[in-house]
Amino acid sequence: MTPESLLEFQIEDLGSKRENFEVVEAKSTNELSDKTITTAVYAGDKDTSRFNYKFTIVEFAENPDVLAVTLQVAFPSEWEEKKPILTKITEDLQLATPPATETETPAATPETAPE
Repeated sequence: MTPESLLEFQIEDLGSKRENFEVVEAKSTNELSDKTITTAVYAGDKDTSRFNYKFTIVEFAENPDVLAVTLQVAFPSEWEEKKPILTKITEDLQLATPPATETETPAATPETAPE
């Protein structure tokens, strides 16, 4: 599955579970030095409330085999206020460095040395 098709799948999946699902902001791509961020924003109704849904897929230059797929949600009335915060969160995503799996065995002390 390509990053593009994965993003489309996420959008279609949530859209099938919402009423009046429509594009708010068309898909756009932002190329940063360490990642590519592709985003689309939709609005939809869930029960009696309306929400904006920001779908994003992040491709990391350092490791193209790892993708981050995010879904951020805000009320339409708060969208302009929340959008820069949500964008900053996405732009700050980075690959985690897993902790080392091997640890050094400490040297034996007189108290722990075998007799």
